[in-house]
Amino acid sequence: MKTKIKVTEAETFINRPGWFMFRGAMMFAFGSLLLILSVVAPHMQMLGTSSSWIPVSSAIILLAGILRCIDAFASDRQTLVLMNMQGGMIDLVCGFIIFTNIGATSLTLSLIVAAYLIMQGLYRFMLTFVIEIHSLNSARIGGSVSVLLGLMAWLNWPFSDFWFLSFALSSEIASRGWALMFYANSINKQQKVSQ
Repeated sequence: MKTKIKVTEAETFINRPGWFMFRGAMMFAFGSLLLILSVVAPHMQMLGTSSSWIPVSSAIILLAGILRCIDAFASDRQTLVLMNMQGGMIDLVCGFIIFTNIGATSLTLSLIVAAYLIMQGLYRFMLTFVIEIHSLNSARIGGSVSVLLGLMAWLNWPFSDFWFLSFALSSEIASRGWALMFYANSINKQQKVSQ
């Protein structure tokens, strides 16, 4: 006996590969641009402080958190609700804390950024073992890179400047965009096979 699963319009929209591909491409493009700008123009002044590109990176992280929370509310499946809500809350809280502490010292910001990168990286890495998701390698590689950059920011190695913190946050954004594009591609392939 087959039971039909009721799917909401919002869930139908967010489960389209095009939506994930668009979000992933935007995150990858903006993250890559910020990566380059963090190295090329490291002493950029924004919001009255010399905090490099950290305000832009934290704003993108906040936006990513909002979109993940929307994905969670639109989903009817409990695993997707939990996965997106937990990751989205990490983005929202840490992005907000980073954005509101831009004028803080390099040490304070490096601890906040390190905590965010380590939490988000471990969360993404461990999620691949718990929940069946597509494109496991891209999520594991991205999570590992985030943890590594978080440890480097925490230990102030090799740099403790604002540009390195901006570089680390931009790497997180770009790697998540990359993983999201792989996820969208695997959903697209799976939908073609099932038709």
